[in-house]
Amino acid sequence: MKVQIIGATFTALVASAVAQGPAPERSPDRLESAYWACILADDEHNAKHQRMDEATFTHCAHVSKELQTRRFGGDFGKLHEWTKAHKAQARAGKAAYRAGPD
Repeated sequence: MKVQIIGATFTALVASAVAQGPAPERSPDRLESAYWACILADDEHNAKHQRMDEATFTHCAHVSKELQTRRFGGDFGKLHEWTKAHKAQARAGKAAYRAGPD
């Protein structure tokens, strides 16, 4: 149930940002790096009880949607599970893997 709620919230938040137009297509490595930068920035903002500014949010929404589409066939659940499985590595700076299902 929690993943469904997160997925619905994510989808609603991304919809308006994505409607502004697609970001330039990134290489797989750059896409993953941008995704982790967004995830870790979001964690930092949450820890400080702050919100991301609109430009950063829009950029991160595009990056997340692009990764979800290109690597996980549009499946938010797969993206979410992959993120949970690799987040500790990303935090430690040891993320030497490509985005995608294991």
